Amino acid sequence: MSEWSPKPPEGIKPNLNDINAAEWRYQRYQYEQYQAGKQEQDILTFETWKERYFNPAAQGGRPGGSQQVAARQALVNEGFKNVENVELGGRYPDMVRYNLEGSIDYIEVGEMLQNGMPEARERFKIADEIPALGEKDSVTFVDKMDISRRISYYRGDDVETKILGDCS
Repeated sequence: MSEWSPKPPEGIKPNLNDINAAEWRYQRYQYEQYQAGKQEQDILTFETWKERYFNPAAQGGRPGGSQQVAARQALVNEGFKNVENVELGGRYPDMVRYNLEGSIDYIEVGEMLQNGMPEARERFKIADEIPALGEKDSVTFVDKMDISRRISYYRGDDVETKILGDCS
């Protein structure tokens, strides 16, 4: 087994629509993760990284943004860990915290609508995660603009009907 030692990408950063734009950015991602002390098995595969980060940016969106980064940093102070390799129902939650009782709290950070529900793309993701939860596990959606606005989901909950303030 060879030692993992990715190199930084060569040349100038290509535009999003240029050939090899995703590959250049993934190489940068690998190098940055390596510099941060991550092992190869602890980072996203190219396909997962591309779907999560490159494709939204190439389509005009920006994953995360400064509000999401700030929200996630605040949640680190509550004991949550930023993760990229923890799978739940075929999806990859933003953050996770393992409890002494053996249960797991998963976190998704994103935009909450005025009606108190996560935006549609977040609901789709959470809908895939809920059936994979353990008996005492939870997945909590946190509003990136105000981390006190949270909705916790448990196995059997319906993401399409539960809104902010529901305690059930």
